[in-house]
This record gives sequence, structure tokens and C-alpha cells, in this order.
Amino acid sequence: GTGSPIIDVIFGDRIVAPPSVQADLVERVYHLPCLLGYAPRDIIEDSTPLPCLEQPPTFGVFQRAVKVNDDTLRVWRRVLEAVPDSRIIFKGGDYTSARRMKIAKAFAGLEARVEFGPATVHSAHLNYYQQIDLSLDPWPQTGGISSMESLSMGVPMVTLARPGGRMIEYTSASILTNVGFTECITTNEDDYVATAVRLVTTDRARLAEMRASAAQRLNDSPIRVGYTAAVEKAYRDLWQEWCAEQARKVA
Repeated sequence: GTGSPIIDVIFGDRIVAPPSVQADLVERVYHLPCLLGYAPRDIIEDSTPLPCLEQPPTFGVFQRAVKVNDDTLRVWRRVLEAVPDSRIIFKGGDYTSARRMKIAKAFAGLEARVEFGPATVHSAHLNYYQQIDLSLDPWPQTGGISSMESLSMGVPMVTLARPGGRMIEYTSASILTNVGFTECITTNEDDYVATAVRLVTTDRARLAEMRASAAQRLNDSPIRVGYTAAVEKAYRDLWQEWCAEQARKVA
């Protein structure tokens, strides 16, 4: 939350703001069907076949580099080490030379399997997902728009949603729940690694099913269907409550 006593209400949903989180907030949480809505900015091409059916797996981190930290790099290294010949692609507009050097250092000995995608226009950025089998979500600041863009291209993400965490740690979990991919939500680092490894190795058939259905699931979910109406209703409800409270004070 904001932590500010002048803020009465924040929007959330039952994934990002369960009772354990709400208890620590000074604001009231108004639950929407899902935390975020999504309207694609560009025409999205149909998803391509799962790349790892024909070649070694490719993981992707198409998040802002500022979200990448020592813990995520340590765990992503474990994922790469567990899947021989796999590679990981980082892509975003803020991967400076200094940040690339930090990432390369974290993957010392595996540098040949670490790539950095070029800066591109948005439509080309989306189409870059055609190379990716599975996205790796950072934490504690998980994906939002980037998670929905990944799903729109048929690429699910493994996310870490630790019990007792903050709202920002559950955003991707909210999105994955709304599209029915809860198996990608993990609660600890070991589970995160095991899930990522399993999906690109022994459970590739399931990952291929997810790739084929992800975009349609996203389009059919509350993330796309009825989100604006739900937010408009929230504003009306809150305004009416405020007016009623003012009337009681006058009376």
C-alpha cells in the first residue's frame, strides 16, 4: 500500500491482497475481479510452436533490468545449471553496460549461454518472444504488463509468490490465476527452480498446451473482459459510500 493516512482505498484483488496482506495496510482494499487490465498496443502474431521441442530450451527475462537482483540471478543460474545447453535471454531498454556486466558475473562460467536482446520497437519486442519457451519472473517486484505481454505471445512465466509477502510480489500470481496457469505459481526458491526445469524438460507437452492456449485464455479472462466496467463500478460504489457518509455527518 501507500502507507499514507490520506489515502482511503486502493484497488487490489484476492490474490495480491489476501487477509494476511490487508492486515498490514492503512488503506482499505477494494477487490476487483483481477488487479490489472490489459489492452494490447500492437497487433500480435499467432504464437509459434514451442521452440524446445526441436532445440535446447530458452528462458526469457523481458523485464526492466532494475527488477533484476542478486537473489533472482542466483536462482536463475540454478535453473540454467539444471538444464544442460539451455540459454537465457535478457531483453529491455535499460540493460546498460554496467548491468550486463553484473549479470555476466553472476553467470560466470556460463556466459556463453547468456544473451541480451537488442533494443527494439514494441512490436518487434513482442515478436522476440517467439524464441522463448518460458519466462522467468523476478521478485520481489514481479511482472505486470510484461507478464501479460508474455502470455499474449503464448509464453507463461514461473513466478515466486512467498507467503506473507507484499502486494508487489503477487502481481504475476494474480495474472496466472486469472488465466488458469496456477501450476506456474511457486512459494519458495526450490519450487521455483523445480517448476521451471520440469516445464521445459519432462513436462514439455503441458508447456506446449499452455503456449497454444495462453493468448485466448488471456483474452477470455477478467483481465480483458469487463475490467473497465468493474473499475467504473468501483468508483461509483466508493463515491456513493462517501456521499452517504457525508449525509450521516450532517444529520
